[in-house]
Amino acid sequence: MLDWLRRKLGSGPDRALDWRRRVASFRRLLGRSAELCGLVAELEAELRVAGPDEPRVRERMRRALATSLDLVQDLSELRGGGVEDLFAAHERLEREVAGRLRRAQRPPSLPLVVAIEAPEARSREQAGGKAGNLAELRTVLPHAVPPGFVATTAAYRAVAGAAGLPDKLVGLLVAGRGGEAALAERAAELRRLIETTSVPEPLAQAIAAHGAQFPEARRWAVRSSGVGEDGTLSFAGQFDTLLGVLPQGLVDAYRAVVASRFSERALAYCQGAGLAVLGTPMAVLFLPMIPAAAAGVLYTRDPHDPHAPTMWIAATWGLGLDLVGGRASADLFVVAREPAGRIIETRLARKETAIELAEDSPGLASRTLGPEQRDSPALDAAAVRELALLGLRAERHFGGAQDIEWALDRAGKLWLVQSRPLVLSAGRAPAAARHRVLLHGRPLAPGRAVGHVHRALTDAEIDATPEGAVLVVRQATAELARVLGRLGAVVAELGQNDGAALLRQAGVPAVGDAAGAFARLEPGEPASVDGSRGEIYAGILWPELRAPRRGAGIQSPDARFFHDRIVRLALVDPATGNPRGEGCGSVHDLGRLVHERAVDAMLGLGERRSRARRLDAPLPLDLRLLDLGGAVAEQARAAARPSRRCRSRRCGAASSIRG
Repeated sequence: MLDWLRRKLGSGPDRALDWRRRVASFRRLLGRSAELCGLVAELEAELRVAGPDEPRVRERMRRALATSLDLVQDLSELRGGGVEDLFAAHERLEREVAGRLRRAQRPPSLPLVVAIEAPEARSREQAGGKAGNLAELRTVLPHAVPPGFVATTAAYRAVAGAAGLPDKLVGLLVAGRGGEAALAERAAELRRLIETTSVPEPLAQAIAAHGAQFPEARRWAVRSSGVGEDGTLSFAGQFDTLLGVLPQGLVDAYRAVVASRFSERALAYCQGAGLAVLGTPMAVLFLPMIPAAAAGVLYTRDPHDPHAPTMWIAATWGLGLDLVGGRASADLFVVAREPAGRIIETRLARKETAIELAEDSPGLASRTLGPEQRDSPALDAAAVRELALLGLRAERHFGGAQDIEWALDRAGKLWLVQSRPLVLSAGRAPAAARHRVLLHGRPLAPGRAVGHVHRALTDAEIDATPEGAVLVVRQATAELARVLGRLGAVVAELGQNDGAALLRQAGVPAVGDAAGAFARLEPGEPASVDGSRGEIYAGILWPELRAPRRGAGIQSPDARFFHDRIVRLALVDPATGNPRGEGCGSVHDLGRLVHERAVDAMLGLGERRSRARRLDAPLPLDLRLLDLGGAVAEQARAAARPSRRCRSRRCGAASSIRG
């Protein structure tokens, strides 16, 4: 009988030694659990600004996996085994993460600069969306796409590394709070960081060498080409384009375009879309400037009625910057798709000025138009037909409707300088019968929305846009990116521009060319906007639409995968359902389950004889005390009573651990 009792209870010294070992294992486990929580929090933040191919992010993921394995081993030591399901769960997660990391590994070496004819220029990962599309189009229409070269995403990473950008980005964008004002301050600091960093000498030499291959090019266009740009999201107007750059200024222009990656509106756009800032690197496209007599945009489909057999061509004199930037209206040609180029309708705009290359200095100049050009069409019928044919060939090649920027040089030759997917509506919505129409305009972005009018003439007034408002502006420019997530609808007095593309992609209904909007729409008044028909009504016609529409928001597939396998917490309450390792979908889940089992093992919750004591308190709390080092006074121990496991979802088990 005595032998049986000794085996059951153990000798005093042996039991004390075993308890000290368990306490040491438990303390070590708690420390590693806190470390894993910190790693997960840092990864969650970093995956919002950096892609999984960034070395610091990859190292953080490896540390999270190693720490979670240490946690399982600590639990095994604490419990004396019985955690095979957790070892199996870790092995599964490690295998999935390691395999995806190998596939997401950045190629070891990429060229810093490539000609637009090079195969690398057709890679969106190396040359970005804008340059990649143009390089691909040049293989189909070599006579209509100008030559040039691209500073690749490898060049961007070289500049970012030289500036110490990854560490700075995490510090400024992840830890920062404070709304638009704080974002503007952090964006300015990031731009200064790029602007004051010297371009690495190999990159500067490569840009100069490629520029020297175009001795006839007196001026250059230096344009952004971000990864993801002109794809699912266009980034329309978010980054800088420098025109009229002298050959000796190409390196400085490159740095300026890269710095625009960190403008306030570009950062807000990325964050609103769920894009990692470093995970969408910036390539830069260099094209010799075309001395444009006229320029504009071509939509190969009617963006508001994709089933209509028509396309739209907008045109103005000069380089067309006023048109694209939303500062002026342009001639509109509604053109048949079959027979291609037949003009169905012409709407001429009064064109006061033309933006052209400055004669004796870098940059551009504005020229006042004479009466012979002011009210005459910027394109003749032959140019309209030729442009329509080029647009249809681009559409067939890319397999979908295209939004194309074009220029007509002074010799009468047409050039395509940009092509991106055109966002289309599902078709015109039926009119809202028996309601008073306040204004008619041109459809800019399809859909319907309701809200209260907010008028904005300045950037500060745009930033003050209330949630769900009908925003009234002079023109829907790219500056609206800062408040896209808050907009119910937009009404603009002027017409088509970069802002319209952003609004369509974000799902914000919009009407342009709504002359007199500031006079007719009073601040605070309820209004309903039909972006598909280009009409604004008085009152709330569709009360079910009071909540503003949001952009879909995207992440790279790799970033989403690693977030789900490491960061995402699905095992919120491990105390219910007796979960096992196979239920852990992420490293975070695994750490959470290890912690729960360790607390159970240490406190003996649910055991008949537990070392944990439940503290009597006047509040409805379930507090457990476990005296690891004899620091709790004897009278406090006497005031506590043995703990019994609490299964109520309202009371969480907490422990006061001292040693």
